[in-house]
Amino acid sequence: MRDATRGETPPQTAGVDACATVIIPPEEVREKFKRVKPLKEISVQQRGWTLDVLSAIRRLVEERGSAIRNRWGEATDEPAREDARPTNTFTTTDAYAFTRELEKLHPDNKHIKDKIRQQLQILRNAGLLIHVDRGVWRLP
Repeated sequence: MRDATRGETPPQTAGVDACATVIIPPEEVREKFKRVKPLKEISVQQRGWTLDVLSAIRRLVEERGSAIRNRWGEATDEPAREDARPTNTFTTTDAYAFTRELEKLHPDNKHIKDKIRQQLQILRNAGLLIHVDRGVWRLP
């Protein structure tokens, strides 16, 4: 077996495109960076909590925004109910669903729900969440 030298391209594996590069427009990259830039103002220790809560919220919103499901868990084409919240909106109570997960990530903290509320406020102040109403939040 030969070592690849300068100028040689490595052999391709059948069916695999080694050059599958996704190019994102610079404006989109700048916009994404601008959204997370406020996190640099948060201390490193605090930032872990903040990112853990933000990650959990994004998963919640993502799951909610997937397909509408019937009571057997199958995707349906039914329109959303008129009184249903927008998929990017959640409540503080919804965020509490991640209490166990956050307890495992931060075992020294005995006041997880208080910390979740605090982190929601920090995310709001950083512009990563919008406070809609008492106990109601929305991802921008």
